[in-house]
Amino acid sequence: MLVSALTGITANLLGPFSGVVAFLLGIAIITALVILGMAWLPSKPVPVYAHLPGAIVLALVIQGLGAVGEFFIANQLASSEALYGVLGLAGTLLFVLYMIGRTTVWACERNAITWDVWFGDSEPPRAAPIRTPARPGPATGGSTASDQEVRH
Repeated sequence: MLVSALTGITANLLGPFSGVVAFLLGIAIITALVILGMAWLPSKPVPVYAHLPGAIVLALVIQGLGAVGEFFIANQLASSEALYGVLGLAGTLLFVLYMIGRTTVWACERNAITWDVWFGDSEPPRAAPIRTPARPGPATGGSTASDQEVRH
């Protein structure tokens, strides 16, 4: 609602280019809010700008879905309201929420992959060596020399 209110006020002030400016302002505001939200998610300690690529993608998708909903889906639902009724509106809303959820997951994955590619370790982490438990020796019932090395 905050984004809609700010972009609406801006649209009234700017005149002919208000739609483009409101769209870009919406992307900037959503990007800032998404960066703050992603910074609160549990992750490796990374700077805030590491969340920027995914936040921009998510903001573009949210604004794009809003534009598609405003210009295309609203007209389609208005003309087919008698046929589908509230179920058509509910299905459309569920689809939009599904797309926002999927894009949020993709944005978080993009942030993690981008950070690892740009600033991550140059070598993949190595697995810890597997140690077998010490077994008693065959003749003495005690430990063998190699078992004593593993314990120390």
